[in-house]
Amino acid sequence: MTPRSEPTTLFAPPSLALRGLRVAREPGATPQNTINWCLSAGARAVQLDAAMPGLRPRELSGGERRGLAAFVARSGAAVSGVDLFIPPEHFTSAAHVDRAVGALADAIGFASDLGRVVVGTRLPAEAAPDVVKEIEHAAARSGVVVADHAFPPRAMGDGAFLQVGIDAASALLGAQSIEAVILSLARPPAAARLTDVGPTGPVAPGAGRLDVLAFVSALAARRYAGFLVADLSGIADQATAAAKALAATPTAESLGG
Repeated sequence: MTPRSEPTTLFAPPSLALRGLRVAREPGATPQNTINWCLSAGARAVQLDAAMPGLRPRELSGGERRGLAAFVARSGAAVSGVDLFIPPEHFTSAAHVDRAVGALADAIGFASDLGRVVVGTRLPAEAAPDVVKEIEHAAARSGVVVADHAFPPRAMGDGAFLQVGIDAASALLGAQSIEAVILSLARPPAAARLTDVGPTGPVAPGAGRLDVLAFVSALAARRYAGFLVADLSGIADQATAAAKALAATPTAESLGG
């Protein structure tokens, strides 16, 4: 039998973020059944959430981390990255900053154990330079890139381990052209989140203000080749939104390739 050909994806396989999924908060939920929910929706990669019970790095042994990676691989999927979206103000509060930086360092170590995948976070513009340097050093020690999804993007130095992450909805909320922001970056973003907003809050990609084709075309023009991570946080019907988000993943044909 001749294998059925599939459209060539321009980016890595479509990914769903575990962050914000209501299925993860149901009684008896585990990381494994939450991952299975993502895969049954059609995802071919998952973005783990280091704040989720069962995935907090300090609670996982080396064997448990390897077991988790093996579970995802046996399912025919990939780990696209690890999220840790600590409230940004914790990085500027004397009472919280040490714990926030330590938690992010733990997430970086977790990402290293999973194959040096990207860590997604959001740092405030007001973060002290020494705090940012400490995060960069933790990333460099583990060989892991941290994608800062702050908007507007912070000016990045020449360091390879703290880079810009792009969240489409953040630009929409900031009333800026996400395409112009992407094309203005000095280098391709380290991570990209496929998110959208409507009049009352988050919606499935393409159901709100986001021009999905323009967004992914700008990423392609900037030579982004990573995962498009759909984050369904705050969306009411997450099953339908997951299907729409995964269907929105671009192909070479859709961009005229």
